[in-house]
Amino acid sequence: MKRQLLGISLSLVVTLANLFQSAGAQQFTQIPGGVSATSKGITLQVIALCDDVLRVRVWKGGAVPEDASWAVLASAHTSSVQVVAEPSGFATKQLRVRVDDQLRLTVADLAGNKLQEDAAPVQWEGTRFTVSKRRTSNDHFFGLGDKPGPLDRAGEAFTVWNTDSFGWQESTDPIYKSVPFLLEMSHGRALGVFLDNTWRTNFDFGRAKPTEYTFGSVNGPIDYYLIYGPEPKQVVTKWSWLTGPTPLPPLWSLGFQQSRYTYFPESQLREIADQFRKDYIPCDVLWLDIDFQHDN
Repeated sequence: MKRQLLGISLSLVVTLANLFQSAGAQQFTQIPGGVSATSKGITLQVIALCDDVLRVRVWKGGAVPEDASWAVLASAHTSSVQVVAEPSGFATKQLRVRVDDQLRLTVADLAGNKLQEDAAPVQWEGTRFTVSKRRTSNDHFFGLGDKPGPLDRAGEAFTVWNTDSFGWQESTDPIYKSVPFLLEMSHGRALGVFLDNTWRTNFDFGRAKPTEYTFGSVNGPIDYYLIYGPEPKQVVTKWSWLTGPTPLPPLWSLGFQQSRYTYFPESQLREIADQFRKDYIPCDVLWLDIDFQHDN
């Protein structure tokens, strides 16, 4: 009788295990500095580089993607802090991380204020991916570098891709420089988001769907960083810790500068410089545009 019951129990365990496996049940693992969760062949990994900076990676299949970056300093890239393991996540001295059974990520401060919450699991269309976050009317977004339009990006959408866009207007996008970093402000709390991806990327701050904001790319890794303030200054300070501080500029670059579309030929440039001196007009820099490449 005992053997029969044991056999039935073992059979039930095997049946349930197969059922969970076929349904893509989540595998949740605590790892040094964070957590790793896998469901239906998708893996989400969250690591605390320090108490207020999280690195989030998502990939398909069993092979872990290359762990490299053109933007993040090696010292920060390999950093981690000790975390406190909790059900479905972990906590640092400033943040609490949760991952649900659909691999949706929620980040809050220790007082329980939600700083960011996934609106849906990561979506793929071939190599293209989209990360979706919940958005409210109280959320404001700043950043992305060289972009026209309003300072607050809420309700706008942008493409991040370096483009020589001569004669650009307020609605032109993309233009010259790409910085896939944004500052999200919600109820007076600041959270920085940096998408570490060199492919053509896109950010939608509620234009397509007012209750969500999204970011993604046509290809490349899902590898992004969350930087908590709560003050904007603290986010920017930690951003420089992550990617490196700006070097001190040369003294002449802080002086008076004269710029126009072009000076050509060289004699015209020297004439302008001489006239500034004759008229006692301070000038430390004269800018040259495309014509300096003439015959080169």
